[in-house]
Amino acid sequence: MADNPDGRIPSARIAIEVSELLPEEPEGAMFSGPQLSEFQSEVVLKAAGLFSDAQGRPSDVLVFFNNDWDRKRDPEEMALALADFVANNYPEQSKTVCLQKGGRAAGWVDGLSVVRITAEGGKWQAGGSGDGVTLTYEQLASRIAAKSERTEEYRRRLPGWEIWLLLATRVPVLWSVSLPLEITSWHFTCGFDRVLLSSWEDGVLQLNCTNDSAEVD
Repeated sequence: MADNPDGRIPSARIAIEVSELLPEEPEGAMFSGPQLSEFQSEVVLKAAGLFSDAQGRPSDVLVFFNNDWDRKRDPEEMALALADFVANNYPEQSKTVCLQKGGRAAGWVDGLSVVRITAEGGKWQAGGSGDGVTLTYEQLASRIAAKSERTEEYRRRLPGWEIWLLLATRVPVLWSVSLPLEITSWHFTCGFDRVLLSSWEDGVLQLNCTNDSAEVD
């Protein structure tokens, strides 16, 4: 399959490559933030199904986990424990309880920090929590350099077009990276005509980049 940019604006002769910036795996950790987030969401989704099948009662549940970076858990076992926990601590009709680790809740589930249960129709969700991860120059330069390897082929396929790179960050805590104030002073050398960074906290920034690629006829 031909390697093409992710998007095109034919009227402006602009091709756009898109890439997501994700936090790197913490030093000494077994998992990255996105991997933990996906595990937590899987546990909550499975628990919701188990609770519904066994109880048939309306429920709106928000779960905050401990972020166990170096401990592997079985999602099936944890989901079953969570479903049982909600059943054992289900509040009176239309009432809400917010339960914390170390409190008096019955059958606390190891690995959780807070569970909010509302006795009404809703959905089960995993709430994100964690330390903020700040993007470094080295991480950003590495991503731009890796993406620049494709620009020569793009220019062969789209002669006369501008080739842009759009980098993006996500909102959820375990998926997100924050931008340092000094990012506006950073400079990169790349194969793109323009590099944009779309951040959930700072909007869209144009990074300082010098295009080192030659036009390919």
